[in-house]
Amino acid sequence: MATTRELVWTVLALAAAPALAQSPPANPAPQASPAPAFTYQEVMIPMRDGARLQTVILTPAGAHGPLPILIQRTPYGVPDRAPPSIPPNFVELEKDGYILVIQARSRAVAT
Repeated sequence: MATTRELVWTVLALAAAPALAQSPPANPAPQASPAPAFTYQEVMIPMRDGARLQTVILTPAGAHGPLPILIQRTPYGVPDRAPPSIPPNFVELEKDGYILVIQARSRAVAT
């Protein structure tokens, strides 16, 4: 099992990867829709025991530079897309620029 420090460094490395600087989608959303609050990225993080954990990284839209990270590990799965609006329990975190990392550790999603 990876230590907390190893997990944090892995997530930091993934959050800083150039993959976050993705080009905009080919078909932009209609003008009536508000801009998404978060940029969505799904990755599989390898563990020492060979399991790969399904991980979603939600970065505040338009945020740059070093940002704080909040990691949530759950046995129930991860979201399949970024939330269309900021959930009430994340409003203060989004204002402070937190990157939200949600990681599923269960046999159903880890490979």
